[in-house]
Amino acid sequence: MKANPAKVQEYLKLEQETWKPVHQERIRAGQMRSWALYNVQYPYGTSLEYDFVTIDTYASLADAERDISAIFAKVHPSAPLSDIGSRTEAARSLVRGEVWSRIDSAP
Repeated sequence: MKANPAKVQEYLKLEQETWKPVHQERIRAGQMRSWALYNVQYPYGTSLEYDFVTIDTYASLADAERDISAIFAKVHPSAPLSDIGSRTEAARSLVRGEVWSRIDSAP
């Protein structure tokens, strides 16, 4: 994510106070395994393509593609998803999205 320089604090507040509880509910409901927000430490400089990364992990691609509107409404009943989506888009730009599939692992 590339935060709007004038809205970095708003972006972080949205992630931590609005989106994190939604992801926590998705995890509790078994629709998501984990969510994390990172900021870029290195490299750094004015030409940096992005400043933040979010990582969502799922048990399946179907879970990743699941509609979140019902859970969002449960967590934030007085905040329309469209309004929060607009505020989020104004605070940051999605530079790139990637989907990775695990092939193998060891404990």
